[in-house]
Amino acid sequence: MIIFLAGLQAIPVELCEAASLDGAGGWPTLTGDPFTIFLLRQYMLGIPVKMGEAARVDGANEFQIYLRVTIPLVRPALAVAAVFAFVYSYNNFFGPLIYLTNPTNYTLSLGVYQFIQIHGTPDIAEIVAHTALVVAPTSSSARSPSAGWCRGSV
Repeated sequence: MIIFLAGLQAIPVELCEAASLDGAGGWPTLTGDPFTIFLLRQYMLGIPVKMGEAARVDGANEFQIYLRVTIPLVRPALAVAAVFAFVYSYNNFFGPLIYLTNPTNYTLSLGVYQFIQIHGTPDIAEIVAHTALVVAPTSSSARSPSAGWCRGSV
């Protein structure tokens, strides 16, 4: 069985049950957190209404206006929302700690935590090496913004 959310995402019921959507924090991941919704709403309010009206005069229906006018204009904000969602999911510590039971499936942050738990407090060089490994994907995504990515965050 598949659940359709907002007509855009098809999510298997098993995934919803595994994510424990009964208040344990699964819904913001699937439907968007308040910051992302606010960011996209404010960005869409800045789109001139006359662009939609011009497309409607040219014979476009609402779906075509959304697909061919609104989405291309909102791409920078969607890119920013995607980066923020990635950083939030990547830095999530307690979600994987609660849901994952097999240590071979642990995320990098849980691996560092497990390493410190097993080996005690390691020397500073090992801590810096593990921290650099954990931070590398998020810092690389923030270091290479394009002009559109920067436009979307303003």
